[in-house]
Amino acid sequence: MPAKELSGSLTPFYPWTQLISIALFIFLLCYMEAYAIIIGIGLTLFGMVFYFIYAKKSTSKYALLHLIEGLTNKKLTSIHLEKELKDIIHERDNVVKDDFDNLIENAPTMGLEGPLELGEFFHIITNELQSHVKIDKNTLFNLFDEREKNSSTVLLPSIAIQHIVVE
Repeated sequence: MPAKELSGSLTPFYPWTQLISIALFIFLLCYMEAYAIIIGIGLTLFGMVFYFIYAKKSTSKYALLHLIEGLTNKKLTSIHLEKELKDIIHERDNVVKDDFDNLIENAPTMGLEGPLELGEFFHIITNELQSHVKIDKNTLFNLFDEREKNSSTVLLPSIAIQHIVVE
C-alpha cells in the first residue's frame, strides 16, 4: 500500500484517494439541487467569517515563537529570547499568569544528548532535582524508578516527560 507522509501522518494510496474523492465530489455536485448548493456556500462563508473573527486570533498565539525559532539558528535562540517573546505575547493578549503557569515556567528542564540507560538517566535527573526539592538522592531515584515501573513516561523514542509526586 503506497503512502505519502503529510504533516506527520500517512495518507494511504496517495494520490489516488484524493483524486477519487475530488471526482466523486464533482459528480455529487452535478446531482444536487440549487438550494443544497446555496446552503453549502452559506455554511462555507459562515466558517470563513468565524475563522477570521475568532479562530485566527487564538491559533496564532505562539506563531511568533515558532517563526523566530525557525528563522534563527537554534543555538542563538536562547531561553532569554523565548521568555521575552512569551512576555510580549502575554502582554499583547492580556493573559494573566496563574500558579500553574508560574510552576511550569520555573520547572527545571534538561536537554540530554545521546542514548542513556534508564538508571544512568535517573541518576542525572536526581542530581539536578535534589537542589529543588528537599529529598535525598536515593529516595528520588526510587520514586522515579517506581513511577517508570508502574507506567512508562516515554512519549517518543527521543522524548520522555519524567514526573513524580513529591509531598
